[in-house]
Amino acid sequence: MYTRPTPLTWKSTALWLALCLCPLASQAQAYRCGNSYSNAPCADGKAVEVEPAIEVHTSATDSTPSSTLPTRSQRKNYRQEDKEAREWERTERELDKAQATPPPQRQARPDTAKCEAANQRIKKIDELARRGGSVKLMERLREDRQNTRDWQFRSGC
Repeated sequence: MYTRPTPLTWKSTALWLALCLCPLASQAQAYRCGNSYSNAPCADGKAVEVEPAIEVHTSATDSTPSSTLPTRSQRKNYRQEDKEAREWERTERELDKAQATPPPQRQARPDTAKCEAANQRIKKIDELARRGGSVKLMERLREDRQNTRDWQFRSGC
């Protein structure tokens, strides 16, 4: 048989709120006994009030220089990006030697040395693209390959 629970009265509600919402007033008591502290009274000991420990999260409020230092994985990423940038610059210097002058407009007989240099450049770009890399590097390679193919077309290779 089901019996209905008794409704809460305002007195029981107030008691419940007082117990749940108010912090407990019991504070720890410590005693200073010379140069040490104890939780039990001692001869010539002085009572010391102990404040409750407050947890502070330093991640949001830490403004020390150590919080601005990059992590190990960030340093690794920086080194990888620097390596890719140096490799790209070296490759660009090597490959730009073949295209030091602007391409002529549709020649009857294209310069075979420049056409071969452009073919070598495209092979080198394809080799670098197969290795993979960051999105930035892959986009550079795509643009450079497109520019080289355009040059080949305009020069009649």
